[in-house]
Amino acid sequence: MYKTPKLKLWLIVVLFSSATQLLSQDIHFSQFANSPLNLNPALTGAFDGEYRFNSSFRRQWNPTVNYRTFTISGEKNFCTVKCDSSNCWRPEGFALGAVFNYDVAGDSRLSLTQLELTGSYNTYLGSGFSLAGALMLGGAQRAFTREELSLENNSDPANSKSVGREARSLFDISLGANLHYQGCARRNSLDFGIGVYHLNQPNTNFFDVADINLPIRYSLYGLGAFQLFNRLDLLVNGLVQFQGPYQEIVLMGGVRLLPFDTDLGSFMLDLNLGARFDDSIIAMIQLHYDMWNFGISYDITSSDARDLLGIDGGLELSVGYIVNRPNPARVCKVQF
Repeated sequence: MYKTPKLKLWLIVVLFSSATQLLSQDIHFSQFANSPLNLNPALTGAFDGEYRFNSSFRRQWNPTVNYRTFTISGEKNFCTVKCDSSNCWRPEGFALGAVFNYDVAGDSRLSLTQLELTGSYNTYLGSGFSLAGALMLGGAQRAFTREELSLENNSDPANSKSVGREARSLFDISLGANLHYQGCARRNSLDFGIGVYHLNQPNTNFFDVADINLPIRYSLYGLGAFQLFNRLDLLVNGLVQFQGPYQEIVLMGGVRLLPFDTDLGSFMLDLNLGARFDDSIIAMIQLHYDMWNFGISYDITSSDARDLLGIDGGLELSVGYIVNRPNPARVCKVQF
């Protein structure tokens, strides 16, 4: 049956209006703690150092569609130094950060290109607790190409013509809050927080047929590390995210072995196992060396998700680095 160009365009509109609704979820990582600004803007500056850089890459396999996600972020701490009653160093003040995200999937190369700027303020509450609040502002572009889409018989040369690229730009506003606890005599730390992304719910529809707004994403998490023995820590991380009709629940647990010495220097090793509910089992290893950390994880897709979605699994890589320049004002004597 012959389809006119007008009908062909209308079918593309309908298909991608539906796809926009189905794919209007944010990017996500199994190593969510290694992508802090995508977890909560208030984690900007939540580290002991002057600068922090993080990057993650994820590839999710499907028999017909490859999903690839990349992120890189950088932060600058302007926190002043103060000592509490137990003579432990505590940060207080401002921090700034930026995060760049890129996500692409499918023959149509349906993509998200995003740049966000964030600022946070951290205040010390006492007894090891501090509270941070943050604002994130930025822009993004969603796009797809129609060259590889086929709605008719591919043997017709007219069907293989390039029909261009569609793109949609949007402005984004997000907020976050984080409560942090840092022990003094022992290696105990806790973070609880909530990030609220896309407060303005920007319109993501490509064709202006109808408004399709990006739903608000709520990110609630807990990140914990607890000293068990002199060279062994317990690691417990959890994440719950809601965005429109979608939800994600991830629980991770493991141990940190520290330190162990080699000819190359002193290392710490994290061994983690977790699960994304109704989706996959996650195995993760992370190596810490000096101010570097390197992580690798793999999602072993559950049978139900594999049968329903055809997804075989996902590989994820991460790398982070902290610049910790000597600070003459840092005079507290932290005891471990």
